[in-house]
Amino acid sequence: MDQARLPLVAADSDLNQAIVAMKDNNCSGVVVELASGARVLDIDTILHTLRKEGNVKVRSVKARVRTTMLPGHLSVSAVMTNGDTRMDVQELMDRESAVYAFADVVGGMGRLVTRHEAYRDVLAAVPSMWRCRQVSTDVWLTHELRQPGNKCRNDGSDVDPI
Repeated sequence: MDQARLPLVAADSDLNQAIVAMKDNNCSGVVVELASGARVLDIDTILHTLRKEGNVKVRSVKARVRTTMLPGHLSVSAVMTNGDTRMDVQELMDRESAVYAFADVVGGMGRLVTRHEAYRDVLAAVPSMWRCRQVSTDVWLTHELRQPGNKCRNDGSDVDPI
């Protein structure tokens, strides 16, 4: 279990705005607060949706993994420093099959607990992204580019860094 901070994006933001928020905050995910609760969207989900559905609003994006809410008014620091509270939250996350537990928003950043450290590491990565010159919704991570020559996977055209 570990803690993470991700930029909060409005439900009406589009996927390109989510990409900007990730780049501006050197991370690989965003948090969106919806009436049904908070949702963590990682970079893979955002880019896949952008390529398949276009530059849609983040509220319509389905998360790959579940996010739950920390119960009551628990803070991330209370979870991380109190062994009993930590075990209770781990059990809650396991019961709900949740990878993330959302706490609150401070300074435009959503604070959350990750079920395992590896999930924090994924969100903390700062990937290089590339946009196709021909199709603006074709955005790729470096390892996804067509080789040789770092080309768009869909049409083989040139790409530009974002």
